[in-house]
Amino acid sequence: MLRSSTPTVKWDFCIFCQDTNLKESVSSVTTLKMSEQILDLSKYDQEVHVRLAVAHSFQRIDVLFDRYHEHSIKGGTRKRREKGSVAIRRPVTNRDLPLPAKWENFIAHQDNKTDLARFLSQQLILRAPANKTIVAEGGFSDDEWVEASDPTFDTDSLEAKHEEADTRIILHCIRSRVETIVVSARDTDVLILLIAYFHRMPCQQIWMKAGTAKDRKYIPIHAVVEKLQMEEEVLELLPGFHALTGSDSTSYIAGHTKKTCWNVFRQHSHLLKGLGEGPEFSDSTIMDAKVFFCKLYGAINTNNINEVRLGMFVKGMTIERLPPTRDALKFHIQRVHFQTLVWRQAHLQYPVLPPPENMEWKTMCLFLNSCRCLQFQMPVRS
Repeated sequence: MLRSSTPTVKWDFCIFCQDTNLKESVSSVTTLKMSEQILDLSKYDQEVHVRLAVAHSFQRIDVLFDRYHEHSIKGGTRKRREKGSVAIRRPVTNRDLPLPAKWENFIAHQDNKTDLARFLSQQLILRAPANKTIVAEGGFSDDEWVEASDPTFDTDSLEAKHEEADTRIILHCIRSRVETIVVSARDTDVLILLIAYFHRMPCQQIWMKAGTAKDRKYIPIHAVVEKLQMEEEVLELLPGFHALTGSDSTSYIAGHTKKTCWNVFRQHSHLLKGLGEGPEFSDSTIMDAKVFFCKLYGAINTNNINEVRLGMFVKGMTIERLPPTRDALKFHIQRVHFQTLVWRQAHLQYPVLPPPENMEWKTMCLFLNSCRCLQFQMPVRS
């Protein structure tokens, strides 16, 4: 299914998901390393444009950036990733700014990332190759602002209030009118979303460019969807499955891999239908998700996770491999519901989301973090 060489297809449109958290800035063609040869932003920007200019035969290239909201469920995750780095503020004011010796310290400061995204967005548009249309979004001061190097290009349908580039990608794919799309991203979330939304996209083929510069992989999303042989309604439940079984913003399941969870999903996907279906979090959604969770641990005729914990403990299972307590599972399902709600509205320009605090997140040290269950950990009968 994966291809290590460039597929022999006609390229129409490339979406480049820019992550300023990375030590390396990945262009739509290759990897631009932050090395000693790239000492200031002018050279950095120049190298990026060289890559864009030779980007196969792409007629249009969209460059999408994450937003860095202070009140975000991603804030805690980003803070943990930056652990050990000393954030140093260095405003990006012009192209002659020297790049820091320690990139981690520069990128650890949220305002630096915001400045860098804005600088690159502006320069990409100003210095776009004459034979290509460059579209930039997410990096400007205005959340919704979209700019294109072609003044005749209609950007209205792409204006959106999304925090993550992951979901902006989906909107751009759906609003495109080309036969082939290449998405350059190294993120499992993007892979899941592309599969879940492929049936809504007018393109015939969509490829996800992943891997590294030395080991490049092209994943044919259209072929994956065909191979899965699932109804569109089931594919739309994949984001909920991914969030429930572990993602950047939700916890993973002790003692289970995605593969073992997948086997249960193929048989009981209907149990996850309520996840992310709307802002309201119903009792039936919680109950169905609990039943799904019990099935992951081999319990067929129960939705009482505490009984499952007790049974496994009696058989000698260690605490680390037991399922969560009933209360902890409820918290987990609420957080999963919120994340799935974000993903299942990726096709909308203006998604409707409840406050994260309503879904078991709380503000700690200026960042949103998941609430922890204080229930006694030893297995007990409910």
